Amino acid sequence: MKIIKKNKQHIVLKLLIIIFLAILLVGSLVFPRFLSEEIASFYSGYIFPYVSYIPNTVSNLNHISITENLVVVLIPTILSLIIWFVVKFILSVSKRDGFNFIYTVMRFILIVAIILSIWFQMMHGINYRRTPVKKVMNLTGQIYDYEDYCQALLWAYEGMIDARLRLGSDYNNVAHMETSVEDSALYANMLLDDFSDQYDLKLSKNLIRAKAVSLSDYWSQTDIVGMYDVFLGEANVNTGYIDIQYFPIILCHEICHAKGYASETDCNEVATFACLNASRADFRYAAYYRVYASLYTIVAQMAKQENKPFPDFIDNYYMELVTIDRAAGAAYWGKVREGKLYNFISDVSEKINDTFLKANGQAGGTGTYHVPPNVYMDYYMTYVEGNNA
Repeated sequence: MKIIKKNKQHIVLKLLIIIFLAILLVGSLVFPRFLSEEIASFYSGYIFPYVSYIPNTVSNLNHISITENLVVVLIPTILSLIIWFVVKFILSVSKRDGFNFIYTVMRFILIVAIILSIWFQMMHGINYRRTPVKKVMNLTGQIYDYEDYCQALLWAYEGMIDARLRLGSDYNNVAHMETSVEDSALYANMLLDDFSDQYDLKLSKNLIRAKAVSLSDYWSQTDIVGMYDVFLGEANVNTGYIDIQYFPIILCHEICHAKGYASETDCNEVATFACLNASRADFRYAAYYRVYASLYTIVAQMAKQENKPFPDFIDNYYMELVTIDRAAGAAYWGKVREGKLYNFISDVSEKINDTFLKANGQAGGTGTYHVPPNVYMDYYMTYVEGNNA
């Protein structure tokens, strides 16, 4: 009887340990939601750079993507562990020790999950709660009329065309990046540091060496063009096709994550605004193109709704260059989307990313990648038109 009672006590104790570890895990996952914006901003601006310094430095020691190589290694490793678990479980059940085996495995998994969760929050999760970029930059979301939008569209158009004319073209008349991916990444790092200083965004000053992914053509099946590895502090970019109209923004976006902003909207805003101020024409071209494409749709809708003439400043000769660049990128993605598994893989990827963002308090999910046009208008009226006044 004493042995049976002792065994029951051991079982209860082990169950309590599992429950306790599960509570710790949940607590580590939800803890950042209780932080105020001020506390999160202080952490992101003054503590995060020191926390991320070691992983950033280790990542910088390699030119290749550590993340990519770990993924390649982890897939067969996980499959092997699943097989090992099934075999060990069957053997433990045959020896009437199945409960102890399950307990040992669950305890190990929960402890590892708690450690990874805490590290995730320190490297990324808390940064979701920091003060939004538009608030730091006093972009207050004003309401603008048709003439204001037309004026901003003209500014974006002229900036886009000026930058495009400064770029060379290949034999297909397609423009490309001015330098290699690595040199562009180093420039993007410097560009973001300067932009952060100018507007007091408090981005980390750590050097972020963004990495090109070797298996980018396969990665394109997921529709993902960049990824920040939270655990390694490593920025990765898809180089299956280096689209000059998007690549500089993607590059700056992922580096922005690594420098302390978690919100997709914030990183897209920082990337676009920083590239608008770039000395390199290829970076400016991508930024002005993004603003132009966003405002063009709004102006077209307003012109139709208000029965007003659409702006006639667009020159077909110059726009042809932009159209050729856009068609080259569309051709690459059109070929990718012909793959038999593309729809399945991209849908799964979209749902995972959407769930991840919502779990971290981003109610819009993958919709947070979109920057509202009025934010570009705020930037133009405040920092462009306002400075010209």
